[in-house]
Amino acid sequence: MKCPQCGHDTFSPYWIDDKDYGKPDGFSCSNCKYDNMLWKSLIEFTDARDNENFILNNICAERTRQQTKWGLQSHSIPIWMMILGEEYGEACLAANKYCFENMPIEELRKELLHTIAVALAIIESLGG
Repeated sequence: MKCPQCGHDTFSPYWIDDKDYGKPDGFSCSNCKYDNMLWKSLIEFTDARDNENFILNNICAERTRQQTKWGLQSHSIPIWMMILGEEYGEACLAANKYCFENMPIEELRKELLHTIAVALAIIESLGG
């Protein structure tokens, strides 16, 4: 990844406890020694980050699809939770079909995106 300071492809994540997992504590450049300790800047740091952006873009696309299909919705919390439960049930069914009936994983991804998008709609409906 390119260093924002010197532009070299030597900018790498690091973990203070030296365990390479989860969100890194910061990034440093082995060329100019620039360090953005504790996420001082937003930088795409790995293919995993690109995958995260891809997933988030798909969630936003699903929210847009739902809004286009259903319009702005205003439900009580119990109704929202029933809608979310229905979507979650479809995701569970897709997971079982993937595991036991060789259904393509794309169907599971689709149902999970629906579930996440409904959860996001609930959060949006709660306001500020």
